[in-house]
Amino acid sequence: MSHFELGDEVMAPWANDGFLYPAILVELSPGHAHVAFLDGDEASLGLKSMRQGVIGPGLGVQVNWKGRGKYYAGTVHKRCGQAVFIHYQDGSKEWTTTAQCRVHIEVTLGIDESTRACAYCGRIMSTEEPLCKSCGAPRRKG
Repeated sequence: MSHFELGDEVMAPWANDGFLYPAILVELSPGHAHVAFLDGDEASLGLKSMRQGVIGPGLGVQVNWKGRGKYYAGTVHKRCGQAVFIHYQDGSKEWTTTAQCRVHIEVTLGIDESTRACAYCGRIMSTEEPLCKSCGAPRRKG
């Protein structure tokens, strides 16, 4: 049984580069999905290659700085909708968007597939929680 629903924010592979990128699940069939990446690309892939969208506070990410193709490592400090405040390893800090983030696949392997990230603040929620305990936003349903 799949824990994915249409409209879910997911992390999906784009290139065989060891990273997962933020996307929205737009089509779902047994074992497969079609996703729209937040940067504008799309792909069809197996459900086993995806993880729930988990870009939220405390997550280590790499950020495509200013969309110029150069990635810098940092940690998400807070999230507001699709905007994230990043603390970079070099000590700098800035707001960017989840579309500019990627997550190393090793970071996501320990995340249970029945969890979801709050679409507003990024807090991890179980599928049974109707409201986020951090910000009160309703759990996103497909």
